[in-house]
Amino acid sequence: MRMKDSFILNCKKRLIFRKEFVGYVAFDPVGLEFYTLNEIAAEIMYLVSEGLNYYQIFEYYSENYDIQEDEFKETLQVFFQSSPFLDLLYPELIKNKVVCNCYL
Repeated sequence: MRMKDSFILNCKKRLIFRKEFVGYVAFDPVGLEFYTLNEIAAEIMYLVSEGLNYYQIFEYYSENYDIQEDEFKETLQVFFQSSPFLDLLYPELIKNKVVCNCYL
């Protein structure tokens, strides 16, 4: 799956991600702040925006990166727990069955 240069994640609020020279930039409409994400973080957000569930996201990462499921689950947990977008994302993560497998 090739990631786009810009994409939208529809959750509680509409999050717009755009590729810039520093990585991907997203605007938090609640906190009124811009955030920069690296390629991996943006990739996770893109896969969520495409409606993939936990197992589909893991399959993508296991095929494209050398990662085992335990390490992937831990990485996903840390990523989402530290994400400034977690409050906005949570309903989407539940709907896509991402969080029930990584126990946020």
